[in-house]
Amino acid sequence: MVNVLFSPRWFWGIDAIFEFIAILATAFLSFYSFKLYRVTKKASHKYFSLSFLMLALAFSAKVITNLLLYFPELRKSTIEAFLLRYYLLGNTNMVYAAGNLVYRFLMLAGLLGIFWIIGKSREKNKMILLVYFISAISFTSIFAAVTSYFTLELYPIFHITAALFLAYISYFYYRNFIRKRKKTALRIFLSFLFLFLSQLVFIFVLADMRTYVAAEILQLAGYFLLLYEYYTLTRRK
Repeated sequence: MVNVLFSPRWFWGIDAIFEFIAILATAFLSFYSFKLYRVTKKASHKYFSLSFLMLALAFSAKVITNLLLYFPELRKSTIEAFLLRYYLLGNTNMVYAAGNLVYRFLMLAGLLGIFWIIGKSREKNKMILLVYFISAISFTSIFAAVTSYFTLELYPIFHITAALFLAYISYFYYRNFIRKRKKTALRIFLSFLFLFLSQLVFIFVLADMRTYVAAEILQLAGYFLLLYEYYTLTRRK
């Protein structure tokens, strides 16, 4: 069974504004990393650029999916004009499933990319296994398992996986801050710490929808700090 999760009604659309900040932050950092790559030719800069680009595309997919779910009239005036001749895309659950599958895979792929770069791993066979792992997690997490006695929501495995990646990334940048003691290093550490905490809070959305708002605020804080960091980096040029 595909499970459709909504934010509180009063928050519909506001979360899209929050996530637009995430799109800006990740898109700008992707562009900045690509500019560095063109100058330095370092592979790490190229992969950082690709990782942040995947995060930007992930949030774009999430924003579009949520807006189509929150506002049926918008869905009718856009998707139906082009795609609803195919029956599956006329079903709300399938719109959710398709959009969130794209979002969750790209999100985990982007975090995997950052994890891979800062971990300085060079074993390609492990990367293949990890890509398979995040693909399986992304697909499985959009469903809920129904038994005779209870319904087991599977969406938390996506947030747990994202939190594990972000825990490692946060710890890496924490050590970087301890070593350098610079404000820039502190802001980067705090940004990923907020993102890590947001994924933990997202796990409890079904227990109380208000936790979705709290998670979005934490996520906004994380990406706002990254956006501010981009601003400080480019201001120095």
